[in-house]
Amino acid sequence: MARLCRFSFVTLCAAILLAQSAWAGEGSAVANPVIGAEAPLFTPAPELKIGGCRTRCIGSYATSTNGASSAWGLGSTCSAALANLNAVLFNQADQNCLALGTDGACSVTTVVTTPCYWNSFRYEFSGYANYSCLVTTCIEPPPPY
Repeated sequence: MARLCRFSFVTLCAAILLAQSAWAGEGSAVANPVIGAEAPLFTPAPELKIGGCRTRCIGSYATSTNGASSAWGLGSTCSAALANLNAVLFNQADQNCLALGTDGACSVTTVVTTPCYWNSFRYEFSGYANYSCLVTTCIEPPPPY
């Protein structure tokens, strides 16, 4: 029995080592045939770019003044009421950003000011949103000489 356990352990270790070397692409000219051999081992995360344009979230805004609720969400359950509050606050933030001349809202975070309760008709949440606005900046490349 001890020999069988030792043999199983050695076999498992060998399989792990072989699997790791095959996964890492060792022994082949191309580690990943889709990317190619010239690709770096670690590549940075891509930025959101549209042609020669860059899109960013700027500013720090709130749909509330002094932390007061700016909207409420209603639903047949607390989950539905929170989803409704999130949608209402995103729409408020988006409209505020569009009014500022930007491309809409981004990084919208809901702040709940009143927890879920039954208002005699439906479940309700109250809250406001912190958000930034989406701005696209385009830079034309210099003309070739």
